[in-house]
Amino acid sequence: AALDPSVRVIKCIIYRSGDNSELISALCKASKAGKDVSVVLELKASFDEERNSRLAAQLQQAGCNISYGLVGLKVHAKLILVVRKETNGYQAYVNIATGNFNPKTAALYTDLSLFTCNSDICDDAIDLFNALFGYSRKRDYRALLVAPVTMMHQFLNLIEDEMRNAVQGLPAEIMVQVNGITEPAIAEALYNASQAGVKITLIVRGICLIRPGISGRSENIRVLAWVGRFLQHRRIFFFEAAGQKKYFIGSADWRSRNLTERVEVAAPILQESLKKRLRKAMEYFLNPNSGSWEMASDGKYYRLKREVQIQLTG
Repeated sequence: AALDPSVRVIKCIIYRSGDNSELISALCKASKAGKDVSVVLELKASFDEERNSRLAAQLQQAGCNISYGLVGLKVHAKLILVVRKETNGYQAYVNIATGNFNPKTAALYTDLSLFTCNSDICDDAIDLFNALFGYSRKRDYRALLVAPVTMMHQFLNLIEDEMRNAVQGLPAEIMVQVNGITEPAIAEALYNASQAGVKITLIVRGICLIRPGISGRSENIRVLAWVGRFLQHRRIFFFEAAGQKKYFIGSADWRSRNLTERVEVAAPILQESLKKRLRKAMEYFLNPNSGSWEMASDGKYYRLKREVQIQLTG
C-alpha cells in the first residue's frame, strides 16, 4: 500500500510495534509519497510508553496525522484501513487482527487476521477511525463488535440466543478461545446457558473465572488450556445460532478491562471455508493427543489422557 500509486489513504492503530518495525517505515514512506496517513498510537501501552512516544515523533516528522488515544480508554484494537482508487471509484480494504502488528511477537504468538473488502466492515472501520480522531461520536456499527460501546451487549445477546435455542430444542453451542475470562456478566451468562443445556467449550490460556463440571450449574462447560512452543494469543468466538454458525475474531478477551476499559474490535467471519478452518483450529485442543490440560470442578488442571493405539502383528 505504501508503494502503490493508486492508494490514497492509510489508517492504522498501533499498540505495540516493536523496534525497527517495517510497518512504521512503510507508514513514513507512504506519508512522504503524498498519501493521507493517519495513525492512532497508544501512549498508554504498558511497558511501551517510551517507545511509542519516540515512534509518534518519527511518524509526525514524516507527515503522518497522529492520535494519541482516548482519555480514560486504551486503544487496543488491531486495525488497518486502506483506501485505493480503482476503475469504478474508491475501494476500501481492512485488516483486522487478534495480535499486534509486531514482528517479534508474530514469530512467537499464534494469531489471526482477516483481510477483507466487505462493505459493512469497511464502512464500520471508517466510522471507528473518525471516532478515534474526534470527527464523530459513533456508537452503533453495522458488522463490527466494538468495545466499550457495543461489544459486551452483543456478546451477552449471542449467549442468550443460545440459551433460548437450547430451551426450544434447537442445536445450541458456544466455543471460544481467548487469553482470559474475568468479566462477571459474561461468566454469569455462561453459567445460565449451561443450565439451559448449551454445550460450552472454553479454551483459555490464562486466568478463567469459570469453574466447570459443577452439578446443576456448569456440567455442560469444559475449560481447557494448552502450553507449548507458541503462545496461544488468538481470540475466536463461535455461536451455533440455530445453524447459522456465527464466528468472530478480534482483539478482545472476555476480561472486564477489554470489554469496558479499552477500544477493541471483533469482526464476523462470513466465508464458509474460513469458518471451517477456525473450527478445526479450536477442535485441535480437544484431541487427547494435543497435550491440552482440562480444568476439573475443583479448579485444578489435569492433562488430557493420551489415546494409546495398540498395533497387533502376526
